[in-house]
Amino acid sequence: MRRTRTIQLISATALAAGVWLTVTGCNSPVEPANMVDSGSWYVSGFHWPHDGKPLETANFVVYSDAASTEARRKLADIAEDTQWGGWAYWGGLLIYSLDHEERGEAGHTAPDMYVPVVKHEVMHVIESLLKASNNPELVDVWLTEGIAEFVSGGNAAPSITDRARFDDLIATHGRRNPIAMHRYTDYPSESGIVYNYYIPMFQLAATYLFDAQGHGATLEDLKDLYLDIREGMAFSAAFADRLGISVAEYEQQFFDLMSDYLE
Repeated sequence: MRRTRTIQLISATALAAGVWLTVTGCNSPVEPANMVDSGSWYVSGFHWPHDGKPLETANFVVYSDAASTEARRKLADIAEDTQWGGWAYWGGLLIYSLDHEERGEAGHTAPDMYVPVVKHEVMHVIESLLKASNNPELVDVWLTEGIAEFVSGGNAAPSITDRARFDDLIATHGRRNPIAMHRYTDYPSESGIVYNYYIPMFQLAATYLFDAQGHGATLEDLKDLYLDIREGMAFSAAFADRLGISVAEYEQQFFDLMSDYLE
């Protein structure tokens, strides 16, 4: 049995905690017998070994089972500066490497298709570290995914930057309120609806909140919200306290607020 190419990235600076990024890739000549069967990501239940030969940069340590040195270096460079699929957990994330054969076959090797994914997933990692939990139910999904899209510039269908795009999504998919999506289990089952409608709406919701021309909250407010949750405060209470609007009010006013914001 052969392993597929992965990378794990650990941060030495993010809240003095470990941030690991795992990148999966194509079939590798490295056999499992040569792997180190351990890593901080094992705590989250994802067991993926590495070759025990980390690549260190100023703020990160990159591990991999078989990704090339170039692929490891590229990922570290992106992380230092900071969707093609990724999964984040408390302290790390998984993502295809640049030298994954399926990524190459799909033509998804350009930085403008890779960098946003890394930034999106790293934002999830930062959230998990600030709230000191990997529990996705502590923060409403619309904010968790929305802020990751806001920070990364968007990975899904084209971002909503004007009223025409906003109105077109509503005309196509219906007037579905993104703030009503509190849990990942709240996602509807229709094919493509999350990617094509909800993710762009989540990004818009977060953009409005943290735009000086919108609601005007700051990312410092967001950090404090996560820290309040870390101390045991419920999301709805922390959101109202730190952002000055309740989740219920935001949901009720969402379409009117966005219509005015996008004019």
